[in-house]
Amino acid sequence: MQNYTVMGWLSIYYANGGDMAVFRHDLSDLTWSLLEPHLPGRRGRWGGVARDNRRFLDAVLWILRTGAPWRDLPPDYGDWKNTHRRFCRWRDKGIREGLLEQFMDEPDHEWLMIDASHNQGSSPCSRCARRESGDESHKRGLDTKLHLAVDAHGLPLRAIVTAGTTADCSQADVLIEGVDAGALLADRA
Repeated sequence: MQNYTVMGWLSIYYANGGDMAVFRHDLSDLTWSLLEPHLPGRRGRWGGVARDNRRFLDAVLWILRTGAPWRDLPPDYGDWKNTHRRFCRWRDKGIREGLLEQFMDEPDHEWLMIDASHNQGSSPCSRCARRESGDESHKRGLDTKLHLAVDAHGLPLRAIVTAGTTADCSQADVLIEGVDAGALLADRA
């Protein structure tokens, strides 16, 4: 990543029309203003005051959008190890889910769509090599599957991560539980 001087930051700021998203994956000022009041570590709340919630969220978005490992996080976003540790703490405390619920004021339940995506634990070439060598680790659940329920606009309502060998239909009840939708769209898998 580039190092920006104060003048460099100002030129980027004004080039974006005053919207301070600097890198492609960063939060805009408008998005940040919507998120900030709902984050932990605010003044006047119990616990310590977070100095860098925005930089942390920008780092998480960079990781999620690029698919890079945590160790490849650019230094502009902070130390990868501390960022990953904080990400895990937020995950364990349910902070991400809480943020999602804050912004799902009125989901469109006309349709509820559910599906799953299989995620391999290794590249396809090494996967073929494992099969040819008799290694059947791909059959022991080392891969993962993401089961997702979305509303009519495609906005996520629920997500479940399971072992890759889990059948899609086994998670359907959990995904649709408590959602009063007009129609359910799903495949047969």
